[in-house]
Amino acid sequence: MEKITRFPKKVKYRRPLTASEWFQKGLSFENARGHEQDIARCFREATLLDPKFFMAWLKLGIIEQNHYRWENASMKYLEAVKLRPAHSEANFRLAQVFENLGDIVLAIKYSRKAIETSGTYWEARSLLANLLYRLGGRHRFVEALTHLNLVISDGSSHVLRREALILSAEIRQSITTRLLLVSSTIQ
Repeated sequence: MEKITRFPKKVKYRRPLTASEWFQKGLSFENARGHEQDIARCFREATLLDPKFFMAWLKLGIIEQNHYRWENASMKYLEAVKLRPAHSEANFRLAQVFENLGDIVLAIKYSRKAIETSGTYWEARSLLANLLYRLGGRHRFVEALTHLNLVISDGSSHVLRREALILSAEIRQSITTRLLLVSSTIQ
């Protein structure tokens, strides 16, 4: 009988990572200020393993948005909103992306959803007021001013309050100018 002099190498079995583990790995890279490609890859792996992993879709959208890849960001956020329609941050970020894509109507829709689900989402109110102002029309100006007044009077940040005051003044000036034009054409 032949004598065995060496044992076979021990092979370590490593089970594949779960979606949650990929997500946690991505968060670890993110917290350690790792490479964005590694972070995105981890979140992508999480969504491939679990297409209903809301936070992974949201994080992927944020990465795309931070790199001004509006189309890609919108797709990621739409997936997130499909999974959690009442998530105010996902709706707000989607509104921001649609604003950058030039789709004011969809930006307004998702700003409204962010406000509905949160109530005190001051950034969403400010964005909505800005969008309504850009869209124009007297009733939109009134709604825009209503949102801005809430931002100004409630507990929002100093910077946001200042921006709201400036936009509010612009809207009021615009309304005054339109009224003057209308009254001068009537006379």
